[in-house]
Amino acid sequence: MRKAKTEIIDHLHFHEKYLELVCQHQKTSTIRLGYVLPNAIQLPLVFGDMTLPEKAQIEKLDFTKSFADLTEADALTDGFENLETLRADLKVFYPDITAEDRCTIIYFKLLPA
Repeated sequence: MRKAKTEIIDHLHFHEKYLELVCQHQKTSTIRLGYVLPNAIQLPLVFGDMTLPEKAQIEKLDFTKSFADLTEADALTDGFENLETLRADLKVFYPDITAEDRCTIIYFKLLPA
């Protein structure tokens, strides 16, 4: 197993395809490779190169899971229909991800602008 990297973030960055899911409160978590630490409780939301007027309030961080440990419940809060589609999507963004790689699940709430 390779060593997980640690990253400190000052915003939540998403692909544009997730904008509607976040705005409709269907995506209330995001899964990132390695250990990801927000530098504040409220973070700007960025989709591609567009920053939303709303912010995300970080509700909880989960550092306990590897890629293999992700569950159907994790997929649902991340806006996916099932675990299979979540894993397939993560492999697009992290092509070298392995079963043992550590993940951070960031649970957030969309705050009004």
